[in-house]
Amino acid sequence: MTGACPPGGSFVADYGGMQNEAGCSFGATTNSGVVTINLASPWSCSSPISDSVVVAGPAGPQVVTEPDLTCDVNATTTTTTTTTTTTTTTVPSSTTTTSVPSETPCQCQQLVISIPATGVTISLVQTRNTGVHVPHATLFVRKALNCLPGTGHCYAKVSVDGPAGSTTRIHTASPIVKAGSAGTHGYKEGAPIKGLLLTCTGPCGTPVVGWFYVQADFKSSIAGRTLDFQFHTDCNGHHLVQDIRLVIRTNGTLNKQASTLGVGKSG
Repeated sequence: MTGACPPGGSFVADYGGMQNEAGCSFGATTNSGVVTINLASPWSCSSPISDSVVVAGPAGPQVVTEPDLTCDVNATTTTTTTTTTTTTTTVPSSTTTTSVPSETPCQCQQLVISIPATGVTISLVQTRNTGVHVPHATLFVRKALNCLPGTGHCYAKVSVDGPAGSTTRIHTASPIVKAGSAGTHGYKEGAPIKGLLLTCTGPCGTPVVGWFYVQADFKSSIAGRTLDFQFHTDCNGHHLVQDIRLVIRTNGTLNKQASTLGVGKSG
């Protein structure tokens, strides 16, 4: 079979290695328009043609099945309305056209990571195995996500590389709700995130502010050190690295003025 795709796309026969499938390839670009497929042999109107599209989903691109393309033996054109794209299939005996409005999934516009001046706690904790007290840092991190208008939800990701010599983990943050009172009263630390990769989600066209924790345990003294936490953000394919530094005095306390607290960088 042969065919033509909307501007910017290339027609792929035997899509996915299947001889009875075809598709349009746009790389990382979403698109809509008219797809024309010329079949190698006449199409029997008693055999519908399956139709599906790829859309943004919670875990990435996903295939959505649309109504089958059908035709009427007594007509040359049949129109079916769906919600994703426009497809025209041309055959020797009939033509089926699927017309739809273009709906654009919303995407991440901006992700800002910052740590408030009161969001760092430095302490000594006792190890279970040896009983030795080692330095422990807890960061309370603010994430501000802005999503473009569209359909569905938008997504962004953030991960962190801890300072040299540390074991670093990302933890969730859960709102504290007191019985008999309205609203939330701060946050409490939740479970650790596997893989140090946190997915942020928000409704389209709406800014969303959330929080998470970062814990770092050290094997030796951090007095007099500068601790670099590198936050990697991915917003709609735009990758940035933000280096948040904690300057520790020689007595082991945090120098807030010299540290990069309260500073946010969009990603």
